[in-house]
Amino acid sequence: VEPFLIASSLEAVLAQRLVRRICTHCKTSYVPSGDLLTQLGVARESVGNRQFFYGKGCPTCSQSGYRGRLGIYEWLRLSESLRDLVTQRAPTLVIKQKAIEQGMRTLRDDGLRAIFDGHTTIEEVIKYT
Repeated sequence: VEPFLIASSLEAVLAQRLVRRICTHCKTSYVPSGDLLTQLGVARESVGNRQFFYGKGCPTCSQSGYRGRLGIYEWLRLSESLRDLVTQRAPTLVIKQKAIEQGMRTLRDDGLRAIFDGHTTIEEVIKYT
């Protein structure tokens, strides 16, 4: 398909991943290791006093620590500048950087929000983003 056809017809792109939700019955706070935060791409200083959680395991979640799923999303709305990049056959990385500059939240960013809200674990976000 020619790039100008894609650029003129595409309005937005949505990506989603399902991550496991921490069981609310056995949810426990902990302090993650520096290595785990490094894998996530977050500096300990930027975490501040936020709490992190995991599920210990209980009869409600069949000892898994998780119960249910949670969607994390990435939404890219094509602006005129992004359409121009598509038409010019710009590399994916260039398009992604421009979209982030224009306010796109990546899957990892939405995963971080879910971690900081206490809905999922660091391991789940690392695994799926």
